[in-house]
Formats: sequence, structure tokens, C-alpha cells
Amino acid sequence: MPMKKFRLILFLTAVLTIIGIKQGFAQQTDKWVPTAIHIATTISDGSLSLDEIIKAARLKGIKAVIITDRDVMKWEYGLWPLRNIVKVIKESNSVFKYGIDKYLKIIELEAKKNTDILIIPGIESAPFYCWKGIPFLGDFKIRNWHKHILVIGLQKPQDYAGLPVLANPAGLRRSFGADDIYVFWPLLLLFLGVFLFFKRDCSYSDNLGRELGNVSKKNRTLGAVFIIASIAFLVNNFANGAGARPLAYDQYCIHPGAKPYQMLIDYVNKKGGMTFWAHPEAVNVSKQGSVIIETGEHVKDLWKTTDYTGFAIFFEGYERVGRIGGEWDFLLREFCEGLRDAPVWIISGLAFDNGTFKGLVDLMDDAQTYILTNEFSNAALLSSMRAGRMYASRGVAKSRFFLDKFVVKDEISGITVDVGGTIKITDKPLIEIKGRLAGVEVPSNVIVRLVRDGKVIESFEGQSPIDIVYKDHSASAYKTYYRLEIQNGAQLIVTNPIFVDRNGKT
Repeated sequence: MPMKKFRLILFLTAVLTIIGIKQGFAQQTDKWVPTAIHIATTISDGSLSLDEIIKAARLKGIKAVIITDRDVMKWEYGLWPLRNIVKVIKESNSVFKYGIDKYLKIIELEAKKNTDILIIPGIESAPFYCWKGIPFLGDFKIRNWHKHILVIGLQKPQDYAGLPVLANPAGLRRSFGADDIYVFWPLLLLFLGVFLFFKRDCSYSDNLGRELGNVSKKNRTLGAVFIIASIAFLVNNFANGAGARPLAYDQYCIHPGAKPYQMLIDYVNKKGGMTFWAHPEAVNVSKQGSVIIETGEHVKDLWKTTDYTGFAIFFEGYERVGRIGGEWDFLLREFCEGLRDAPVWIISGLAFDNGTFKGLVDLMDDAQTYILTNEFSNAALLSSMRAGRMYASRGVAKSRFFLDKFVVKDEISGITVDVGGTIKITDKPLIEIKGRLAGVEVPSNVIVRLVRDGKVIESFEGQSPIDIVYKDHSASAYKTYYRLEIQNGAQLIVTNPIFVDRNGKT
């Protein structure tokens, strides 16, 4: 075959292949992508490398992994009154210590090598901590060190570098205000020191006007002390790591409430990312040396903060928050009533750092987030997460239940909306639910609970496959929502809601 003809055939084959791939994507229907979220590597406080995590994911059929190494693992305590100079610093491995650019680059390189699994960078952040007690007296504590928020979807290194967290003073600096005049108080001490340093015991002069009185040695010594002290206090007041700018808050002030967490949420939203409370029901008490590290459950922060993307319902967000009629349902109703600008979504969070390879494999089998997307890419997956197109699964069963379909339909218009969406309808909502068991060894009953506004309005029980069509004749005339809880033996599934607007409101 002539070389020109052979090259032409190769060219046409390549073109047709590209066209076929594009058409395949265009025709591809939505699919649930099993995702593992909240895993740390050896870059921060994890015990497994990124390569080992990818191997574990592949072993359990996980198609997307969201890595959340700790942003900054650093706390410090300074002795009053020179806290910014005389201090002890404790720092462990973190993304900031490793290098933000290197962190993002290594994840990017692994993603290129493992095209069958989506690998997405994120971070786990503790925006605030505070000190309580006195060193060496047995009651010295660091509080809220484990009150964590997952940050997902930031794209640029500078976006990470600007995170407003206590261990990153550059992200907390603010402009000087009238209340910040106090930082200059050492100047008064300096003026007094200079005055005393040159003060004489008595004042008289010669005929040329030259001062002849002796300088007081006592005053000179005292003045020198004041001058040195003023310089030390000035350096201390400006040595806060924020480039001589005041901080929005520090670890010694009266607890600033939800301000540190809201600042982080607002910053990430501005940069196009997402924030998820990692484990709102978790209690963590440990000790490092003589320092007690104490964090209580922080469910109330879900109410005190706004515009966060969601929270991890599994493992430590279900008993109070995610259960039917719990805090989450109240938050969703607030959104329906216009009291919140955005709904609150749920995910499963593995919270894996220290553990074995087998431990991670078991954990990936136990808690998964399924994300509905029509394109296998990082951007598409993140877009679906923002839209709440997810359900969370917890518990290992002999046969895993997979949700294939959960939609609300308007029979008059024919419009259908799936999980995370909002639909305007003129008739009674029609709910369609489909699912199946995989790896069935012994037939088992699956219980499907349909929840509306925090209450179970109907419960269905049957064997796989599940195919339910239900018309809600008692639906409210106002904005409402539906979500599912599905029980399959030891497995529990919780879906994000579908919102229904029957009066034209959005």
C-alpha cells in the first residue's frame, strides 16, 4: 500500500474515533459514580501514600477519590506579655509545610497515570483553636483543634495560600482600624524612656548656654530599661506573621463564636469551592505531652453558620443531625421557607488518616458517596456535588443496594427532576424510585422510607429489584422536599432531597 494512502487511512481513522468519542459523551446518560471522600496521605497526618490509596480504591470499585490532607498542622502558645516573641510552636506535616504547589502537582500526576479513577485534591481545615488554663498546672488545654471543615474544589495554589485559618496569619490579616491604635502604646513608653535617659539632676548652664547639670544615673538606667522594653513590645505587637497587620482573631482572645468558620466558608465560596462540616457530632479528647486536646460535638455550628455546602452524615453526623426529623430536616425546611439562601447537602466522609491498607479497604467498603453525573471528569463530578446530586451509603451488607433512580415528575408537563434538583409543578408530585441488589446470595427485603419535610409519609418493603411509583395526594401547597432512607440489612442509604414548588415560588 502506498505510504500516502496509508497515512490518509490513519488520519481518517483518528478523526472518526474522535467523533465517535464525542458522540458517546453526548449520548451518555447520567451514572452514579462511587466516591471515597475525606482521606489523608503521608503528606499530612495520613499513614498511606497516594499510590496505596488509589490501589485500595481500585480494589473496591471506587471510581473517584477526594484527597483531603490537613492544610496547616500547627499551633503555638506564647507567654504573656510577649506572646509573639516568647512562644512554643508545635508543627506537624501538612500541605502548607509540604508545599501547596507540590501537593497539587503530585495529585495531578497521579490522576494522569490512573485515568480509570478521578483523583481530586481538597484539604481538611481547622480554622480556629483556643487556649484554656495555665501551663504546668494540669489544666492546660487546646480547644476546638478537631473542629474540621472539608474544603473541596479550589483550583489555584494562591486560593489555598489565602485560606483564613489561625495557623495561616497571612490569610487573617486585615486593615488597621480605630480599635487597633492600642498596638502603638509602646511609643508612650519610648517617649518616657528617652525623657528619663536625658533627664539631669539639676538644670544650669554656662555663659554660652551649655547644660552643665549632671545626668542622673538612676534616671538613665530607668530610661534605658523603658526604651528596651518599648522596642520589645513594639516588635511583639507587629510580629504576628501578618506583615505588621492586625489579625481578624487569635488563639488568646475570648472565643469569637462562629466567626472563624464563617470566614472560611465565605472565602471558599468566593473562590468557587465547597465546604462540608466533617464530623459535627464527634467528640475528641487526647493528650500531647502535658497539653490536653479537647473538642466537643459542634452540631450548633450548623445553625450558626450559613452558605456552607453540606456536612458528612456518615460516620459522625447521623444520630442528631441526619436522622429523620433531626437537625438536617430543620435546616432544609429553613431553605424551603426562604430563611437560608442555599440547601444543605450530605456526603459520606471516611475521615481516614492513621490506619492500615486493609483498614482503608474496609472503610471504603463501609462508607461511600454516590455522585450522579453524565461525564467522567473532575469538573463534572464537582459540579454534581455542588448541585447535591448525591446519596450516602453506610454499612457493609452481603448484597449492596444500588439506587438507580429517584425522581419527582410533573405528569402534566412531563418534566422530571432527580436528586438535588428543584421542580415547579401544577399537579400532585409523582415520585419514582428504582434500585437493585448486587451480589445477591440470599434474597433480602429492602425497606424504602419516603420522607417529606422531616416525616416519613410512606414506607415500602420488597425484594430486589425495587420499582416504586407513588403519587403524593397530601402534598403541601408550599415549597417542600422529598428524600429517601433505604435500609438493606446492615446497609443504610440516605439521599439528598428533591425540592418541589407548587405555587410558583423559587
